[in-house]
Amino acid sequence: LDGLGTIRDDEVNIISLDNSSVLEISSAEANDSLSAEGEQHDLHRLTNLIKGDGTVLVSLADSEDYFDFAEAQYDYVDAENQNFKGTFELQSGIFKFNEDNADVLNSVAVVLDGDATFDLSVSGNTKDRTMKALTLSGGTLKFGSLAMDSENAEANGSHVNLNDGNLVLDDSQRKVEIAFEANATNTISSDGSEIVSAAGVAGSKVVLIHDIGHLYLVENGIQTDELLTSDENQEVLNDYLEHALADESSEQLIHQSIGTKANGEQDLQSVAQVNREFGSFGYADLASVGLDNALYVNYKIDSIDLLYSGSSDSVYGEDGSWKGLTVSSSGTYNELTAKLTGNGNLVITKGDKDPLKIGYSEGNEYSGRTWVTNGASVEFVADQAFGNTSQLRIDDGATVNLVGFDQTVGSLLAYGDNALQGTADSVITVTGSSTISGTNDEFKGAFVFDSSDKMTGTVTDVNGLGASSVSIGENYTLVIADTTFEEGAETIAIDNTI
Repeated sequence: LDGLGTIRDDEVNIISLDNSSVLEISSAEANDSLSAEGEQHDLHRLTNLIKGDGTVLVSLADSEDYFDFAEAQYDYVDAENQNFKGTFELQSGIFKFNEDNADVLNSVAVVLDGDATFDLSVSGNTKDRTMKALTLSGGTLKFGSLAMDSENAEANGSHVNLNDGNLVLDDSQRKVEIAFEANATNTISSDGSEIVSAAGVAGSKVVLIHDIGHLYLVENGIQTDELLTSDENQEVLNDYLEHALADESSEQLIHQSIGTKANGEQDLQSVAQVNREFGSFGYADLASVGLDNALYVNYKIDSIDLLYSGSSDSVYGEDGSWKGLTVSSSGTYNELTAKLTGNGNLVITKGDKDPLKIGYSEGNEYSGRTWVTNGASVEFVADQAFGNTSQLRIDDGATVNLVGFDQTVGSLLAYGDNALQGTADSVITVTGSSTISGTNDEFKGAFVFDSSDKMTGTVTDVNGLGASSVSIGENYTLVIADTTFEEGAETIAIDNTI
């Protein structure tokens, strides 16, 4: 114990530190153990309750060992009544947040240095790790499940929350590594808008630290001017920070709720696996989504492998077999241009910036079902935007506009008026059964019904074929229940010589 602090070893083992005191912990022998990533690790647990506003400096002999405070330190009332309100400097070792100690540093200024690691990851937990201030002088900040999009970040990821405290990047010669937990699974929101954000041309933002009061850079021991969110020279952040995936993998599993279990818990399923890449670091004002000034890393999804193909279990209702990765436009992004592959289903719901523009330049390749739900609006930007989908379902009140592109589907279920739209260059080919109800006056392109097997399609109203041409293969029978054209409707040219 350095400085003017005092140790009072009574019933509760209190160590009191004034602001000039430093308690240095450099133990070589652990007194406890901790389970992390399926393995047991040595834990050096402080048995004393720390009070005051001095400094606790931890430099463990083995940088792979863990450190934690006494359990009595976990109790947090408020900022004014916290026992320890000083500085916690970790030079060597690992400090891991968990359900119990999540609030232990709420009123503490934290310094990360050297061979130290701050592990913010808690499986299934998205609570922020709050600190009074943070200085990064090296070491590693390790995150678990990352949130792809600033709009949903608060709900779906754990970050550092500085509550208007300062962030200092202390030494460009000792870069801080931003790491993500090996094989971390990202749980996305029920509408999947962050998938659209991250898969867009510009990609998305993974928020790391937010509610930053001021961000300062230190170069050669001299603090430079404050970095502002409006500054154009954000590239300087890459001199202080680097990101490396803990598993050195470009793939990430995506979980999403497909319903609610009987006990009220969300039924999370592995709906997709994405191929991802990280870009540069940035600093932005995200007050519009409740995060204020935030440090982030750019993130982009290049391709999406659809995994979940629904379930016929009655617990999921009559739509169970249609459930899969659900996506929608976000308040900022409305383009899903990443390549879609796999055997899983794609569900598109109404978003904040519809129409959702979908398509991959060389054509998507997924083969699962596609379900466009009530209120959703989709617009093609490439041929085969729905890949090799086995079934396309467009609910009443939803629209799919082919614009001028081609799409081949297995079965077609188009309910309601103007479920299908498109210019004269649009072609939709149906190779399975079909049910078309309502009118599709805005579809000016061509229908092709053609199957290698005997197949029947039903059109409840001839106007459901739009102002289009219709080609019918020799194995296909198209039944039109009502052949009365609307007044002023154009004649449909039918070719049954395929």
